[in-house]
Amino acid sequence: MTDHDENEIIETIERVPAQEVPLQSTSLGTENPQQPSRVDSLTPDQHSMLSLSLKKRTEQRDMYKARYQVLATKLNKLTSQGREFLQVDDSRVIELVESLRVKIWKFSLHHYEGNLARGRVHLPDRCFLAVYTAHTLRSDMILEDYLQIPDWCPRIIEAFLWRIIVKRISNDFWWAGIAGSNMGKVHADMKKSFQQTTAEIQTFQAWSATTSKLIHDAQKRNEPTWSGRDTEVLDDLVAEIHNAIHPYRTSKNGDPRKSIQEILHAAIALDEELSQPLAQFEWEFPRAEGTFDPKQMELAKGDGDPSEEGPISIVISPGLKKRGRSGDFENVDLLVPTKLPLKTVTGDYRALLPRGIVARVTFGFNAYRGALMP
Repeated sequence: MTDHDENEIIETIERVPAQEVPLQSTSLGTENPQQPSRVDSLTPDQHSMLSLSLKKRTEQRDMYKARYQVLATKLNKLTSQGREFLQVDDSRVIELVESLRVKIWKFSLHHYEGNLARGRVHLPDRCFLAVYTAHTLRSDMILEDYLQIPDWCPRIIEAFLWRIIVKRISNDFWWAGIAGSNMGKVHADMKKSFQQTTAEIQTFQAWSATTSKLIHDAQKRNEPTWSGRDTEVLDDLVAEIHNAIHPYRTSKNGDPRKSIQEILHAAIALDEELSQPLAQFEWEFPRAEGTFDPKQMELAKGDGDPSEEGPISIVISPGLKKRGRSGDFENVDLLVPTKLPLKTVTGDYRALLPRGIVARVTFGFNAYRGALMP
């Protein structure tokens, strides 16, 4: 509210309506509408009534002025709340995502590229690895067989780790420690309760960012704590991942569990970064179907010419979309494209298997189609 608006309101309040001020009729007694009546004099009663009216108007003015000042303060506070959320540059987000991609890529190549020393590995139905790699391969590709192929195993492991991050780390408030132990489910339930309209998405995201900010503020006052229980839960997830992919390890150098833990910590730090801005960040992890779309996808380094056409065989890592740039929730921007190799599989894939390993089609991708993603 400007000073001009406030002065105008006060002047309006101070104005005394003529009908409330009884005036003595003129001595001339004329009723000519072209010549307004003049006040010659006031009786004591009329003077007292006018004084009382002015006093009440003055009190009203002071009361309204005080109320307007309070409301103006509240309005300024409300309109400035959007600026209190953490602002994260797109370049910063892209840098963090790419850094995590490289970390996962190096891990999968170092430990899982090459021929399996112990021969073919049987993949149990509905096991941890199978469930989290559902929809990662094209529907006509058999997961168990492609895990035996030296060039394909690290890609599948890479996609598997990204599925874990999107399903188990993203929006699950791991970074909040004790305070976030139950917030992941609350966040998911709240998101389901809002419709996918622009206004509803913006309202939900304001709640989500405010909740994250309150948790951060509380941590600053009470010092952030990562309890022993939180460490145990993370260690359990590390062990679950390690046990699922250990049979496909080809290198004896280094400790995979330590690397997995570092990857998860980096993913938690990224999720914390994405939870604080008012804008909404969402992972885009499509099924392996259709053909390469240069507007939404990018190729892994050294994987061919983008101009080539062919069916998508595997989706390695998700893309990241942002809604709410500068408070505009109408538009969605693609910050990081989905990553996949362009190399396609045609003909008899068994020719890709290392010599000495007999490809037995035991479990196809369709066996996992009905598996529910956690």
